[in-house]
Formats: sequence, structure tokens, C-alpha cells
Amino acid sequence: MSDRIILNGARKELEDSPFEDTARVYPAFNVLHNEFYYMFSGHMSMKKVDKALKAAGLKYNAHIDERNEVYKIYKGRKADMNRHIKIGVSRESRYLFRLHFEWDSEEKKVVVHHAGR
Repeated sequence: MSDRIILNGARKELEDSPFEDTARVYPAFNVLHNEFYYMFSGHMSMKKVDKALKAAGLKYNAHIDERNEVYKIYKGRKADMNRHIKIGVSRESRYLFRLHFEWDSEEKKVVVHHAGR
């Protein structure tokens, strides 16, 4: 996936995540690798991305609560953590998983900043 996705520190979070339903994580990365990549690069509509998310049983949100104080640095600036794919709704880490990401228009890649609760 590295031809389309950059893990900005998210690899360790993936390895350490207590999320139990790990089979649902792969489809989330698959949608990032395919539909979101093509949408960001101008070759697919958000409507088609939404359809792929729904088919995979995933939810998407383009904004996070401003009270969220988690942030990462990417290329010397505060990363845009707004966009995220959601799996689960519990507050308990074993039932909740989030992939926070942004599009790097220079690299032409999806950058995953956070993978876990």
C-alpha cells in the first residue's frame, strides 16, 4: 500500500491497538487505498466513496470535535486530523477504532496520522 498510503507514526498504534475486531480494519485501509485515493486525485466522486464505505460497514466523518487534543506533526506542521473512518461507537478501546487521515497533494498520497482509539 505504500505507493498510495503513508503511515505517519500510525504503524505502532496499529500494532498496539487493543481493538478486537481486527478483520474490520483491513476494509478501512482498502477504502483509503482505493476509493479515497481516487477521489482525492480527482478520478472518483465522494458519492462513490460513501457507497464503498457503506458496503464495508464503515462510517466516515470529515470533522472531529474541536475539543480533541490529539494531534500529530507532519512535514513540520500540525497534521489535519479531521477526516476519519470510524469502526464502532463504544468508548472502550477494544470496540472502537478510528483512522484519521489527510491528502498530501504534493506526494499524491493518503497520509494516516492515527490508527486506533
